[in-house]
Amino acid sequence: MDTQDTRGAPALALRGGAGVERALNAAANQVLAVVAPATSRLVQAAVTVAEADTASTDGVHIWLPPAFEGYDVTQDAPVAIGLLAHELGHFLQPLEAIQQVEQETGAPHWLANILLDIQGEAQVACLFPPLAVPLTAVRNAVNRARMAEYLAELRQGADCVGTDFAGVACAAALAGRFAQTAQPFAAEWYSLPAYRALAAVFDAEPWGQQVKEFLGTLAAAHWTAAKELPGLLRQIIEQFPELKAAPTLPMPLGDPKVAARGTGQAVQVEAQGNTREREPLDSQELKELAVQPGPPEPDAVTIARAIRLRFAVPKGGVEVVAPGRLDRREAARGDGIPFRLDLPGRSAPRPQVVICLDVSESMWTSKGKIGAARIAAQAIALAVRDAGGDVVGVLFDDTWLAGANWGDALLFAPGSWPTEGGTYFAFLADLWRRYPSHWVVLVTDGDGYVPYASAPDRARTGAVVIPDGKPEKMAEICNSVIVLKDPRDLPWAMALLIPRAIVA
Repeated sequence: MDTQDTRGAPALALRGGAGVERALNAAANQVLAVVAPATSRLVQAAVTVAEADTASTDGVHIWLPPAFEGYDVTQDAPVAIGLLAHELGHFLQPLEAIQQVEQETGAPHWLANILLDIQGEAQVACLFPPLAVPLTAVRNAVNRARMAEYLAELRQGADCVGTDFAGVACAAALAGRFAQTAQPFAAEWYSLPAYRALAAVFDAEPWGQQVKEFLGTLAAAHWTAAKELPGLLRQIIEQFPELKAAPTLPMPLGDPKVAARGTGQAVQVEAQGNTREREPLDSQELKELAVQPGPPEPDAVTIARAIRLRFAVPKGGVEVVAPGRLDRREAARGDGIPFRLDLPGRSAPRPQVVICLDVSESMWTSKGKIGAARIAAQAIALAVRDAGGDVVGVLFDDTWLAGANWGDALLFAPGSWPTEGGTYFAFLADLWRRYPSHWVVLVTDGDGYVPYASAPDRARTGAVVIPDGKPEKMAEICNSVIVLKDPRDLPWAMALLIPRAIVA
């Protein structure tokens, strides 16, 4: 990214493609609302297509080039939004600290650039899963335009006598970036069927093993927190000092530089403060299952009766002094105007709740643990249902499962529930975006990796922790956490978990 002066920058000025225009603005502001929820209330992001070689941003204004690898950015929404997402990834990174490491160690700029691109795209896709698709579109564009060039460089390096590791390192790294486009980086891209011939080259060349080790080390950027990036760059150049003299190839996504100033700087400070310590998590596979619900557990029915009043939504109303009906007491006292008029109030919104039930291996260590979790989840679902609310039920371990119609049928499915591994909460980033207005209730032992949770998402998320669990881990992503030793304690605990509906 290039530094640009933002004074007098226009609002979105896309030439043609009104749908792309709306999509870019919506995507930019949604991402800022996730990473900087406080300051994003005060400012609006604006996207401009400008005559430039690369994209750039100052935090509030984002500039995109009119063309990218043969694609018209003003007309191609996936590529345009992918470029935007890539740009916002750099907005979350300590670029000045990276530049300092470059100066101190002699690390080549292309190496820092690739390192930042890998981590930035992984971070954005983790924070905002819908952006994984347009980021893939950008990588597909580069793959089609430049992959042949990277492969040719590697074959030429194999054919030239005297070529060493440094001579092929940049081409190998760029091939890793764009060979397998579903991910920001593929360390073992040469083992894919389309590139298997190069695996034999790497095995035969004296520098081949060093290239493989380098790619494996570079892949660590995918799971590195932003604040750790300078240290990772220093580690790579210490492990492979030959890279200081390595030749470079043109970088398809430009030079990552952000010139945040004014309100953009305020947004950046908040965004980096929220995300810099969070390692990007890989997304969880989503499976949609067609299931027939069975009868609820008897204890769940009993407990639901005790907690359903918490979800009851009475009708609001107000009374004003006006011609309507005679107030006999006012008339007898002779005070004021003895007429009253009832104005119907609008009903408060129906309760909307997503219940996420942990079915991971740790929940099955004893029958009582998963049994208590099932009863608690069903009781909450029944109570919301009885109040006329909307309930979505999902199961999760290292994948996550939803019913075919995204109702609550999975919570009442008979028989043993599937379990495939450990507890993983990365699915929440996707769930929060799918259901931006629902309360989210986790029924879990809390033993697993957790994603970044923005303040608004954290405020509408609560956890019912089944002992022996880790409530402190859930407190990182939930506004309210209760430890439920017995499902029969759920009625009083609900007051802490979900606030009573407010009459509007």
